[in-house]
Amino acid sequence: MLKKYILFVIVLFGCSNNSSKSNESNDCFNYPAKVKELKCEEVYDNARFILYNWLGSKDLSGVKYGQMELRYKNILTKEDSVAVFLDFYARDTASKSDSLSIVANGSVVLLKRANKAISAFIYPFENFSAGLDEGDPRLETKLTDATSKFLETGNNKVNDCFIQLVRKRDLIE
Repeated sequence: MLKKYILFVIVLFGCSNNSSKSNESNDCFNYPAKVKELKCEEVYDNARFILYNWLGSKDLSGVKYGQMELRYKNILTKEDSVAVFLDFYARDTASKSDSLSIVANGSVVLLKRANKAISAFIYPFENFSAGLDEGDPRLETKLTDATSKFLETGNNKVNDCFIQLVRKRDLIE
């Protein structure tokens, strides 16, 4: 219970900061300045992979999380813990433009030295929030069965950065 309260406080603090759009580039590995400054590139990649892997095949308003763009919001460190805050963006289907709208906030807390995730949360704006706690296999860096099936059937619609993060781990060709 205390861990969830601490994470909630971290998330509130992290979500109050201005977001950066440094991930708008087509280069999945063009890291935000603060991530580079903290030398947390690998941790940042793992946080993105964990959110995509956990949620990729799940649907939100007719769009799978694995099809959405995941953008950097903030990163916080305290001793060996790193909290990475990201936002999911989806194409605005209501308008005729090609604009993206933020549809959910996500966060992952990792231990930097071990590069091991200890919790993850998702806060979709149109649904209930959910989380993963330490020991949940979805916090590991291997593909879930649902995500594997999603990648096999929906490769042409999967977000390119998601594919690049999976390939970086040699989980697909």
